[in-house]
Amino acid sequence: MRRRAWLAVALALVAVTGAACSSSSAATPSASPTGIAVTLSDFKIKPADTEAPAGPVTFDLTNDGPSDHTFFMVKTDLADDALPVADHLVQVDQLDVVAEIDRFPAGTEQSLSVDLQPGAYVMFCNLTGHYESDMHTAFTVT
Repeated sequence: MRRRAWLAVALALVAVTGAACSSSSAATPSASPTGIAVTLSDFKIKPADTEAPAGPVTFDLTNDGPSDHTFFMVKTDLADDALPVADHLVQVDQLDVVAEIDRFPAGTEQSLSVDLQPGAYVMFCNLTGHYESDMHTAFTVT
């Protein structure tokens, strides 16, 4: 009789331990990217949101202007209108560039995925004179 009781206890422990292991692994969250639409036009950059949680973020860019644009995103504590400029271009070699898309034509769309750390960022177009024409915006990652 004792042997059966010990066997029942042992089987119960195995069942409880197995259930605990399987439920903890099933509860592990997976990081899914945050999607943010961004419209570029002459001369504005308008993200649907100006804040995102840290982790993977996909920017869905639409060039809604009549001219080509670029997209740069830098991590910086500088204000969005205080980036270093020379000869009407932002000096990206002096900044921490985390994402960029070279010139893309009017009427087109591009997507760009980036793994972002918490902090302050600036997104802007870096064609000659576009940044100086107010084509920039601040972005925060929490």
